[in-house]
Amino acid sequence: MRALADGLEQIAFGGDDSRRDLERWAAEVRGRGACRHPDGAANFVASTLSVFETEVGEHLRHGRCGGTDLRILL
Repeated sequence: MRALADGLEQIAFGGDDSRRDLERWAAEVRGRGACRHPDGAANFVASTLSVFETEVGEHLRHGRCGGTDLRILL
């Protein structure tokens, strides 16, 4: 789960494009915990990448995304 947080942080603060890794890690985490916390974290990452796909791409290309700072999601 730390890898999921680190991947989102890389995107938000101008690091590497870790979207493919995040999608893979989210899929690997699902169903791994009895408490459902891993599923919630994986679903959050997957929905963030899906819902904000355009904004994430803009942020990675230009360091911003239409006036919205992705750091507010973290």
